[in-house]
Amino acid sequence: FTNLRCAPYFFRIRNYHIEVTMKENIQLLHFDQLELITVDEQKTNIPEHFHPTFCISLIERGVETIQMQEQVIYSEAGSISICNPYEIHANPIMDKDLKVAFKTIYPSQDLLDYFFGGKAIVFHNRQLQHPKIVELFRILVHQISTRETKEIETALSNFFTLLKVQYHQASPPNRQFLSAVWSELILYIDHHLTEKITLEQLARFVNMDKYHFSKLFRAKFGMSPMNYVLMQKIFTAKSLIQADTELTALAYEFEFSDQAHFSKTFKRFIGVSPRNYKRQRAV
Repeated sequence: FTNLRCAPYFFRIRNYHIEVTMKENIQLLHFDQLELITVDEQKTNIPEHFHPTFCISLIERGVETIQMQEQVIYSEAGSISICNPYEIHANPIMDKDLKVAFKTIYPSQDLLDYFFGGKAIVFHNRQLQHPKIVELFRILVHQISTRETKEIETALSNFFTLLKVQYHQASPPNRQFLSAVWSELILYIDHHLTEKITLEQLARFVNMDKYHFSKLFRAKFGMSPMNYVLMQKIFTAKSLIQADTELTALAYEFEFSDQAHFSKTFKRFIGVSPRNYKRQRAV
C-alpha cells in the first residue's frame, strides 16, 4: 500500500443508497458508496490509479491485467479480481486482439466492515475462481440494476458472507502518515482541480526542481504527479455526473482543452466514455 488515506478526496460514489439493518442493535446504517460500472470492451491502457473503495470485478471476456509494483495478476473470464482501497494499480492491455469485458462494483470500507464484523480487512488473494461466489456476484449486479433496497441488501449479504467464509482476511498494515509538506501539496492539488495545474507549479510549491520533485512524488505515491492530477480531476468530475449533466461544460470546468480531450482521459481511467457512464447512471 501507498498511504493516501490522510489525503482529502472529492470523488464520492453516490449511485445507490442502501439501508442495512444491523441485527445486533437494530439500528439502520446508511451506505452510499456502492457503484456498478460495466465495461463492454477495454480499448485503452488504464494508467496507475487508486480508489478509496474496494474494486471487485467479474471478468466476462478476455483476460484482465492488474499491474502493481510487486506483481502482475492475470484474471481470465469467469474469475473475480479484487483491489484494496488506496492500492496503486494499472490495467494495461496485453493483447489488443483479446477483447476484455468486465463488471466492477466499488463497495466502501464501511460496507465491508459491517459484513466482516467491524474488522478492517485487506484481501491478499486478488483472484477468485469460486463458482458460487461468481454466481452471487452476478445476482448482486442484477439486483443493483433494479435499485430495490431489500433485494440489494440480501444480495450483498449473501455475496460477502460467502466471501468471508471462503477467504481468510487480515488487518491492513499500519500506514505512515504523510509529512506536512506532502499533505499540504495534496490539499493544494485537490482544492485546485478546476484550475490548470502544471508540473512546474507543483514543484515550486514544495520548493524543488521539477525533475527531483517528479522522482520523489513517484516514490511516495506510486505514480507521476501529473497522473495523480489527472486521476483526481477525472474521479471528481465523474462524481458530479448526473442524468442531466452537460458533459462539455464539465470538461471545461476541469480545464480540459475540449470535450474530446476530456472523453479520452475519462475513458483511460474509468474504462468507459463519460457519455457511456452517464447512460449507465440513468439506467
